[in-house]
Amino acid sequence: MRILVVGAGVIGSVYAAHLLQAGHDVTMLARSRRLADLRESGLVLDNAESGARSVLPVSAVDTVGPDGKYGLVLVAVRADQLPSTLSVLTGLPDGPDVLFFGNTAGRCRRP
Repeated sequence: MRILVVGAGVIGSVYAAHLLQAGHDVTMLARSRRLADLRESGLVLDNAESGARSVLPVSAVDTVGPDGKYGLVLVAVRADQLPSTLSVLTGLPDGPDVLFFGNTAGRCRRP
């Protein structure tokens, strides 16, 4: 499956790594220094328990064009970054499934 991970922080990186290891075609949407790091060094993860380091090649982009077709989009951004992802999501062709990962505690109000 072709998967776009929006948010290249800890959560997005961990899930991207597991998806890559499971054989999926993963692209990470990142910006600034994180984008450069992913392009230069790949996805580097250090296991805090074992001390093992994994380095996985991953595609990294700063924008998604109209030809960017994905079966799944995993959104792993902070709650305050969520509004800025909407333009990315609405611009994707073919209406992929979208899965949101995030801590929105205190951001939702009950009537």
